[in-house]
Amino acid sequence: MAFLFANNINTTLAAAATSTQTTLSLTSTVGIPTTIPSGDYFAMTLNDAATRSVFEVVYVTAISGSNVTIVRGQEGTSANSWLAGDYIYGALTAGELLAFANVAGSSTQPFAVAPASASAPQNAPQFGQMFDLQSPSASGSITLSALRTVVIPSATVAITLTMEPGTTAGQWCEIVGTSYGVTVQSNVSSGSPYFAMPDGSVPYSFTLSSAGASLVLIWDGTNWRVQSIGQTIVAAATESNQATPLSQILSGGLSPTFSNLAASTGVFSNFAFYTSSTTFTVPAGVTKILAVVTGGGGGGSDCSASFPPSSTTDASGGGGGAGGTAIGVYSVTPGAQITITVGTGGNSENNGGSSSFGSFCSATGGVGANFSAAASSAGGSPGVGAGGQVNLYGGYGSDGQGSSTAFAGNGGSSYWGGGGRAASGGGQSALAIGAGGGGAYNSTSGPGGPGQDGCVLLRW
Repeated sequence: MAFLFANNINTTLAAAATSTQTTLSLTSTVGIPTTIPSGDYFAMTLNDAATRSVFEVVYVTAISGSNVTIVRGQEGTSANSWLAGDYIYGALTAGELLAFANVAGSSTQPFAVAPASASAPQNAPQFGQMFDLQSPSASGSITLSALRTVVIPSATVAITLTMEPGTTAGQWCEIVGTSYGVTVQSNVSSGSPYFAMPDGSVPYSFTLSSAGASLVLIWDGTNWRVQSIGQTIVAAATESNQATPLSQILSGGLSPTFSNLAASTGVFSNFAFYTSSTTFTVPAGVTKILAVVTGGGGGGSDCSASFPPSSTTDASGGGGGAGGTAIGVYSVTPGAQITITVGTGGNSENNGGSSSFGSFCSATGGVGANFSAAASSAGGSPGVGAGGQVNLYGGYGSDGQGSSTAFAGNGGSSYWGGGGRAASGGGQSALAIGAGGGGAYNSTSGPGGPGQDGCVLLRW
């Protein structure tokens, strides 16, 4: 029900009316709405001309010429008999005011508004049209009905969410990652809609592989514009308000060069660390990977005498050399499988193995210390990286000595830390990745310490 309103309606009855009569004849209908929609009313008040103390509120439902059809005795008043010449006028009634909801609202009287739509854009949006929370427990489609939507998956496995096209330009959606992995993809693999990056790239999917990552999308009417992926977006001329990554600050003339340390979707935010050989599958949406590859450490040497030695025997063995390291950023194809080889550390006097990241880069292992029956035992030589933008040597192992003073043969240090120390009765094992093992001293049979295994670290 809705009320109609009009100003300055004041007239009289043209004919008497009984208390049951539902049609009144008026002397004038000027100003009264000529058409009253079904279900709506125009409130009027009857008042006797003789005493001006009797009142009746009636609701007009239709008008025809000088006659109005009414509902009698409204808003607590009683239907009365009226005489010709009695007053009838349009005045604001309590019922009309009560038809307006309390602006503060209540559980029984909410302040309701008509929902906005394309055909009624002047209407205020309802709360349900403004905010929405979705918690998918499995792979499926994300369809936006609200202006602002937050998607927090409740799945306990990796899932794929397909973004359906938005319905209104400006719709905003944030998708939160989980530790199980969330892949967000367009509903098409070519054409529109795609994900429009600030740097001009147009990927069709993203992978959120950590619980702290999030993807913020805004529908521009044709495509999804990427505003954030839980990390700094690469700045572009058309996105001057974005933070500038290190790769855009450091350029040219620097050694080593960092010009390509940022992946195509921003700085690296995910990593994987491997200490054994395996196969790596490039995640969806990833086109750049930073690799750090270190070879295994060489083993330390044993010795041939107890202290003090003679002039022709080794009282301390040499330390093993450390594995080399290669560091670089490489272009990759999503879904590609890349072989990862991790070199093992060498046992006493044995070389460490080589490590590699596919054909992109590699690093040789450290050389095991060389036992000699003469008065000294040479420390092992280091390995070196290859194929990286930065290629590093490992550290040399220290020589073993045989004289009136014995010098310990410690293992060489790697990119990751120091080698094993020389020790009585047998060298100490290296603890740092790719470091060389320590040499033995004061022993006729104690072995050299083994070198530590290498590794492959990936970031994307």
